[in-house]
Amino acid sequence: QIRLRQLRVAPDSCSVPDMLQEYGKECYAPYTSDVEDRTGYGPFDSTGQRQWRWYSDKELNEGTYTGRSWVTYEGSGFNVTIPTNREGALRRLAFLQDNKWVDLQTRAVFVDMLVYNANTRLVTLVKAVIEFPASSGCIPFLVLRTAPLSALLPSLNSGSALAAELAILIQVSLYILTEFGSMRVNGWSYWKHGWHYFDWINYAAFIVAFYLRLQPYYHVDKIGFPPKPNEFINYEKPMWAIVQWRNVIAFNTVITWLRLFKYLRFVPFMRLLIGTISGAAGQVVAFLSMFFIVFWAFTLAFLLAFGGEIADYRNLLQTMFSLYRGLLGKDDFDEIEEINRALGPLFFFSWTLIGSFVLLNMFVAILNDAIEEAKNHIPKVSIGETMKQALESVESMVALPGRTRKIVDSDDQNKDGRLAPFKKGLEQEKRKGDGLEKERAHHAQILDRDNGRPHSGGRSGTAAGPQHKLNLQLDTEHHPDEWMGATNEERM
Repeated sequence: QIRLRQLRVAPDSCSVPDMLQEYGKECYAPYTSDVEDRTGYGPFDSTGQRQWRWYSDKELNEGTYTGRSWVTYEGSGFNVTIPTNREGALRRLAFLQDNKWVDLQTRAVFVDMLVYNANTRLVTLVKAVIEFPASSGCIPFLVLRTAPLSALLPSLNSGSALAAELAILIQVSLYILTEFGSMRVNGWSYWKHGWHYFDWINYAAFIVAFYLRLQPYYHVDKIGFPPKPNEFINYEKPMWAIVQWRNVIAFNTVITWLRLFKYLRFVPFMRLLIGTISGAAGQVVAFLSMFFIVFWAFTLAFLLAFGGEIADYRNLLQTMFSLYRGLLGKDDFDEIEEINRALGPLFFFSWTLIGSFVLLNMFVAILNDAIEEAKNHIPKVSIGETMKQALESVESMVALPGRTRKIVDSDDQNKDGRLAPFKKGLEQEKRKGDGLEKERAHHAQILDRDNGRPHSGGRSGTAAGPQHKLNLQLDTEHHPDEWMGATNEERM
């Protein structure tokens, strides 16, 4: 069946000033949940009750909805079903019209039905809405939510589709385990890298998408499918979950592809792009602060001057959208000039001059400076070296936590999280350095005693003559590469 749902406001939802009551006392406010009318109305039935009574959102299994007039309507209302056969539908509609089912208290009427196309195996939830704003008139619009039948019934899913989704789930789980392993090894320093935040947004979106993917199965199993020919079942919740799943997947697609920059940052052009963005970040933030001040000032000006006559400036959000489109080439000069011949041209030329010619060119100049600065800091490398660095980066990023722990545990003798050979090498270098300093100090004391001078302390003193030669001898023994690379003046 087809369902009609109406939302009404109470007759005393607003008041008329005393000086104007001689022209009319009835007043019906714009719709809000606070002024919603829940009193039954219409003709009496056989039990002595009103024909049309109010149902809650839980009884109707309906959620909130925001209309084209930016009014949020609750899922409750007065519910009427219409049979699908022609004669029965015409009789029911005539009965509603004769008994004034829609009147001055009506603010919105929702027409819900479920349509199935056997040729394409697609299910469509049709929601036709007619808004009756307090300013009079009506605003009709249509909402269609279409999904394949397999999205509602898991038994109709193909094995390959289920295998692909399971493979993605396993892969995401392995990546999450990898990140936890990296957090365990690096500690708080893990969060110093901006790409890690990007990764977690990507993984969180995948988790939310998998959750929404299973919601239609749960709701359909709870309410049943298909509905009987003589009843109406609202499939709003499963179809809403499918729509939100698509939205999350659409958002996550952008995040997933942008993550390629993480692995391609060694490519010279990509390094230039990333260097430009990071180098210009500070100046861009300062520019956006200045841009927002100017943008907000013109938004309020256009809203106050033209909001009452032009639909594109009817509220704050629509005014912001219209001004932004003006930067991209939208021209509504004739319309605003017709409304206000003084402020129209003044605001139009002021906004195009400041917004397009000044602010946008400042933004381009900031990016140009950042590109030149990035070119000076990026070394020129060959294609072979670039590919080698990229492969090493990818190999280090996709290593699994178990593999990393195996390498660490095999050489970590005292279980302190550090590799034994590496620690041993550090300790040997430290002992070698301490021995060298002691040897230098010993020879310096001998030379000072032979020359009859007190020891001035290590190499920081003003040693000359034999002491200086001895120090050079010790340096050449322990650092022969530096000695061979020195000039004649440095050797002397």
